Amino acid sequence: MRLFIAVCFSDEIRGAAAEAAASAKKQGIRGRYTPLENLHLTLAFLGEMKSAAPVVKALEKLSFSPISMELFGSGSFGRIFYLGIRENPALQDLAVNVRSFLSEKGICFDQKAFRPHITLIRDASGFSGKMVSVPPGKMTIRKISLMKSEMGRAGVKYTEIYAFRAGKR
Repeated sequence: MRLFIAVCFSDEIRGAAAEAAASAKKQGIRGRYTPLENLHLTLAFLGEMKSAAPVVKALEKLSFSPISMELFGSGSFGRIFYLGIRENPALQDLAVNVRSFLSEKGICFDQKAFRPHITLIRDASGFSGKMVSVPPGKMTIRKISLMKSEMGRAGVKYTEIYAFRAGKR
């Protein structure tokens, strides 16, 4: 199974992302637009694993309070065009804690620095110097999800296989 830990978004965030995508398309930005149902914020990418059980066990004592999250701007790295997330120490701490719990149990994950963003377009082109309007979007993170990624005829499908809810364990 191909696994990752993520924040799944509220309808408000997905709606704001849909508006931003429409703005990008009007400006002629081309590429593979992420389907709204696949939008998420990756806290840790685990990759291929035989079972989800070790991940669930590693994170079973993870505790976090609800965290406010807000969209903020847009940008790119390489050919990825993204929506930004306002700087938030609590969100950074959550990612650090998730990764720490995984490390303590010897679970490997992608070590790239956590840069909170929402991938809107992959293989993007035609965006140099263009500004994309990002409507306001806020949500409260009350759970994080262990997600499974599966490739099918219709593209990639993400499925939540376990949820870790805010609050004490």
